[in-house]
Amino acid sequence: MTRKEQKEARKIQIIQATLDLFVERGYYGTKTSQISRRAGISEGLLFHYFPTKELLLEELVKIGLEGMRTPMQINAENGLDFFINLQKCCFRRWKKIFLLQKCLYLWGMWCRLRTYRRNFVSWQLR
Repeated sequence: MTRKEQKEARKIQIIQATLDLFVERGYYGTKTSQISRRAGISEGLLFHYFPTKELLLEELVKIGLEGMRTPMQINAENGLDFFINLQKCCFRRWKKIFLLQKCLYLWGMWCRLRTYRRNFVSWQLR
């Protein structure tokens, strides 16, 4: 394995450990020390790859969005068939890609948290 391949494998290892912990404990409930322990690396090496926990979250959101952009072939005779077949195609794809499922779950949690904070701040300003 070349050095470049090792670096990419380590990055994937960190991302998978982070995703598992974010799903299990939430973003704020996860410490970088837990991520490094789960990934089997030192915390210093974790910060070499991802200087902040926020960058890890951004990477996971990017992975989720990229997975949603993959091209699909959908056969349909009318608009309703198109949407039904689109739904079936998406669920089939998401069942196969467990990493994408977790990313989408995390993305949903993040969106709900942003909405909650926005509503809470506007309520405090009243």
